[in-house]
Amino acid sequence: MYPGCFHPPHRGHQAVLNEAFAATQDIDVIAAFVVPVVSGILDDKTYGDQLSLTLADKTRLWTGGEPHDWLWVFEGGGPDEWECFRSQLAFLIAKDGFDVDFIYLAGPDHVGRNFISNTAWNCDHSIVGDAGRDADFIRGDGSLARLKDCERWERVELDGNAMFEKSKQAAESFLESLSFTIMGATAFEGLCTEIYEEFRNRMKRVRVCRRRRDPRRWVRFVRCGDGVKLRYSSTEIRRIIATCPLNKLLRRLRDQGAALHPELLVEIIKKQS
Repeated sequence: MYPGCFHPPHRGHQAVLNEAFAATQDIDVIAAFVVPVVSGILDDKTYGDQLSLTLADKTRLWTGGEPHDWLWVFEGGGPDEWECFRSQLAFLIAKDGFDVDFIYLAGPDHVGRNFISNTAWNCDHSIVGDAGRDADFIRGDGSLARLKDCERWERVELDGNAMFEKSKQAAESFLESLSFTIMGATAFEGLCTEIYEEFRNRMKRVRVCRRRRDPRRWVRFVRCGDGVKLRYSSTEIRRIIATCPLNKLLRRLRDQGAALHPELLVEIIKKQS
């Protein structure tokens, strides 16, 4: 679960989520919930009063108004409402005979060298990604400093056979609309291998550390790949909204390239004008 103000959501937020989802298939992560929060803290942020977004607006901006295979946006409210929904969901999944666990996803502004929540949003485990901004625990030589009250960072141990089976499942899903007669067995096997190698290469950038007081709980760091870092800011998007004429706003947002679905964002702003 990925909570935040997302006022508005931008491509840096999206990159953190995509990188984290892709780098957690070894622990059977099957879905992600984005949990937008509306609160008064935006009043103190730069240009915070220049944009008004409801939870429904933020949902549209995240998804583009279209359903998604593995992403859902919770628009039921804040932490209390989320906890109620989460409990109900876990209960229904348990009735079907499955266990479910929720992992807290955040950027380095919420998980840092000297600050890390014990149970953020009531989650035992955390994932932090640096696709959206730099992490303060990355040293100048690229090595990782310890987080407060955590053990050393370690590589993630992979079960090669299990991951290749997951690669086959991914390939089958990808090709379900194609003709296997036309593709042929050789082409399918090649796709499986390509997916498997991509995952292995991605996992070389992932590290995990365990809490000293409870080694069952862990923090996973997903370092983004080359060319993925997107240093965008919701504050900068709000600044553009505050200073750009409405008739030029869409073009300006597209040129800047940060906002998710800028055409929807402009549509929302026009309705408020």
